Amino acid sequence: MERTAELEKSNEQLRNEITQRKNAERILLDSQKHLRQLTHRMDVITEEERTRIAREIHDELGHLLTALKYDMDVLINQSDLTLESVEGELGIMIGMIDSLIDSVRQIATDLRPGILDHLGLFPSIEWQISQFRMRTKICCSFTLSEMEVTFDKNETTIIYRILQEILTNITRHSQANHVKVVLTKKEKDFILQVTDNGVGFDSSGSGKTSSLGLMGMQERALSIGGELQIESAPGKGTRITFSLPKVDVEYTVNEEINT
Repeated sequence: MERTAELEKSNEQLRNEITQRKNAERILLDSQKHLRQLTHRMDVITEEERTRIAREIHDELGHLLTALKYDMDVLINQSDLTLESVEGELGIMIGMIDSLIDSVRQIATDLRPGILDHLGLFPSIEWQISQFRMRTKICCSFTLSEMEVTFDKNETTIIYRILQEILTNITRHSQANHVKVVLTKKEKDFILQVTDNGVGFDSSGSGKTSSLGLMGMQERALSIGGELQIESAPGKGTRITFSLPKVDVEYTVNEEINT
């Protein structure tokens, strides 16, 4: 009887080990699938961004440079030049050069805003929100709880890009007419929260293309030790909350900017 009991116990342990191994294999396969999906999504986003920049360079810079070259050829080959005509043509060319400078600055800003390096995260976020308002005409309120907190360059970039992706998704998918952006702190956590009153979506869904963009934001957050929570339902709008532990956060006063 004792031997039978020991044998049954041994078999039970073996079954448990097999079950645990299968569960571990399933988790590993799910993680690999998740990673492949995310990698594909990042590749698609990168290619879309390269295509957009290439199109802007071709359409904006290429057009202006071609027009500038044409005007210079006309000016050089003109036999009856007068001071007045030269001044007129040069004025037009200077206008084109100014447009070229503006286009180059815009492309460079899209790649990485200079304000991010020179003034830091909070002014960059405020600038980003003002650009969002002007582009979309969506009413947006911005609340900043002033706090003493420092971010390294990687954290600054990731937080900025997360907000950029959220606002881009709102523009493309939400059909919202009001957005609320809040920067605050909760205990020792820095909090970025964005709420919209749009159409919402089923945030429990998985495996869809739209969810891969959210997955990318979550991966960005995890890469700096943060966390991203997404709350949404059809017809109920969306709230996305990014939190990052920052032990040097000190709370002072609130400033609210509405548009």
